[in-house]
Amino acid sequence: MCLKSIDNQWDMDLQELLAKARSYGYTKFGEMFSVKNMAKFIYNEFSLKIVHCYDLERSMLNVVEHLCNRQPILVPYDADFNYEPGLKQGKRAHWAIICGFCMIDPIDMNDYMKHGKRISRCNTIININNSRITLCPLSTGHKNWWKTKQYIKAKLSMDNLFVYARHGISQYLQIWNYRRLCESNRNLQRVSEKLLPSNNCNHNKRMMIYPDDGRLDESLCNQFIFIYG
Repeated sequence: MCLKSIDNQWDMDLQELLAKARSYGYTKFGEMFSVKNMAKFIYNEFSLKIVHCYDLERSMLNVVEHLCNRQPILVPYDADFNYEPGLKQGKRAHWAIICGFCMIDPIDMNDYMKHGKRISRCNTIININNSRITLCPLSTGHKNWWKTKQYIKAKLSMDNLFVYARHGISQYLQIWNYRRLCESNRNLQRVSEKLLPSNNCNHNKRMMIYPDDGRLDESLCNQFIFIYG
């Protein structure tokens, strides 16, 4: 579902996409437990340049620069019950498309947390003066890009960076703390025991395609995809 957010100009038939993914042997019901397979699928079906990346935390500045160029990022994460990034060890593995970011000035963080709306909730309007927030995207071709990049590098941290995200469960744009997303992406370790053949799950769940041993540390954990439209 999150692939539909990559480019709204495409008239996508989700059932057709699902059929194609099945034909590659990547999925049965829409599940995708492999970043490698997801990257191959995007490249083959959309003819988009993709880069399979590792370590979301260490790639923070590259992530910001990619978003400044108005390019999306596809990130697997562990969905909490409200579909914000959670820590379920991979038992609720999900996908999100990251399409932008905002950076709160550290000087104003305390004042923001005191007077602004809570930023950890989905679908919440941020009530903060524009002078206290740096908004992107800003194209790297902009005449002031170098100056802006140096400012971002000086101010950027895991705690003051927030990303805009979409996923297939909600129609609303959400805003997530970058640190929390990194932690969620890094904690993808195993599929839910309910999906394993040894458990009494329903027939459809047993037919899902996932690593034979149920481990996700090599197929999803600490990985993501840069997409170039």
